[in-house]
Amino acid sequence: IAFYPADWSGGCTKEVCTLRDNFTQLGALNAEVVGMSGDYVFSHHEWAAHHNLPFVLASDHDHAVAKKYGSYSEQAGFNKRTVFVVNPSGKIAYIDMAYSPRDSVSFTKLQAALKTIH
Repeated sequence: IAFYPADWSGGCTKEVCTLRDNFTQLGALNAEVVGMSGDYVFSHHEWAAHHNLPFVLASDHDHAVAKKYGSYSEQAGFNKRTVFVVNPSGKIAYIDMAYSPRDSVSFTKLQAALKTIH
């Protein structure tokens, strides 16, 4: 689950495009990607189509899911940029509470974590 602040913003676009560009690699690691923000379904649909995203974007408009994962910023009113990997038995196997799309460091850590999950 990749929580992010908002569709159509620069950092979020970079984040989802990195996931898109590496979607085949992630699939080879048995990962399914779900992006989640507080934007409405209509915005998700248009943004996903615009960037040809091959994964689901989930609308968490009231931020209920983000709050349960500690991924909501009360001050900003948006989701924090965080990534959670849930293993096949439904347990959280990896957390990055400060995922950054600025460079490849966070994505490389995510890939390494996925390789350890069976």
